[in-house]
Amino acid sequence: MVTKTKKIFIIVGIILLISIGLIFFNFHTGKIISSEIKASTIELSKLVLNISELPEEHNIAERAPRLKSDVVENAIDLGWKEGYYIRYVKGDLEENLFDTSRIDIAVSKYPLENISKTLDDSINNFNLEGYSSEKLPIANLGNNSRGSRYTEEISGLRMYRIEFIKKDIYVNQIMSGISTYYELLEELARKIEIKI
Repeated sequence: MVTKTKKIFIIVGIILLISIGLIFFNFHTGKIISSEIKASTIELSKLVLNISELPEEHNIAERAPRLKSDVVENAIDLGWKEGYYIRYVKGDLEENLFDTSRIDIAVSKYPLENISKTLDDSINNFNLEGYSSEKLPIANLGNNSRGSRYTEEISGLRMYRIEFIKKDIYVNQIMSGISTYYELLEELARKIEIKI
């Protein structure tokens, strides 16, 4: 016959085993339980990179807050709150056509409960006609991330995209042009991630 004290010990033991199992699973999978994610407190314009954080030959071509009219309707439906955009360019078309590129970075803030949906939603909003697309590896960036390469079917020109989420922030980076480097785009993404 099991006494009342033994029942309590058994229940407490089961609860401890489940708790330890969840902690172990969470630690080894690298997944963050959504209730642990906190909102970012940094101003979005501070998340984009300063020109000194890019290779020397880049210049800022455009920089501005994003407005509701700048984002797709699906973003509004997910609760898009605010955003910031910056464009960097490298090279001069008149001097050297074969060493030009452009990096576009858009940073947006969403409600925590919808932030994970932004990566799923972005797939539906980035279909380029005349381009083939492939996934590229990217590891341990933010809470979740995705890398892609788009190749123009006629010219073979490539464009790279890295998206990631961290806290309540969604970052979308695109590098296009004649001279493109996925590793540079990944390096820039990691610099932004540290700021969030």
